[in-house]
Amino acid sequence: MLKNNPGLLHFGLFVVTLITTTLAGAEWIYGRLLFYGEETMTWEDFKAGFQFSIPFLLILTFHEFGHYFTARSHQIKVSLPYYFPLWLGFMASHSFGTMGAFIRIKEHIYSRKHYFDVGVSGPVAGFVIAILVIWFGFTNLPDASYIFEIHPEYAEYGLDY
Repeated sequence: MLKNNPGLLHFGLFVVTLITTTLAGAEWIYGRLLFYGEETMTWEDFKAGFQFSIPFLLILTFHEFGHYFTARSHQIKVSLPYYFPLWLGFMASHSFGTMGAFIRIKEHIYSRKHYFDVGVSGPVAGFVIAILVIWFGFTNLPDASYIFEIHPEYAEYGLDY
């Protein structure tokens, strides 16, 4: 089945990576693990993990497709991105939910210009999206008193501490 439809493998790995990075994001946000501790993760906690996984995978995906589309524009045979899901919550440990992604270059690159173009296009594409993610984050920050909802013990020091 995967041989007839190779895009299914890439899509499946992406979906599993989306789930694992969302789990990891929820763990980082709330400081609780899925299986361990007094208070386990809820469905609402999981949904909040998208605040981490969507921007993270957006940057990673643009990085990989920067390589992919540049290689294709130079007529270099490449695969779609392979994503590596890796969630360490089963070990009572926090993780990022992925080991990253890669594209497979299926033929030799003979030109240094093509090699450079394919190599640099991923970081440039990822950087542009990262700047947009940072801009969005800073323009949508909650007011300063939100810190007391996360860490109520800081309230005794006030906002001027």
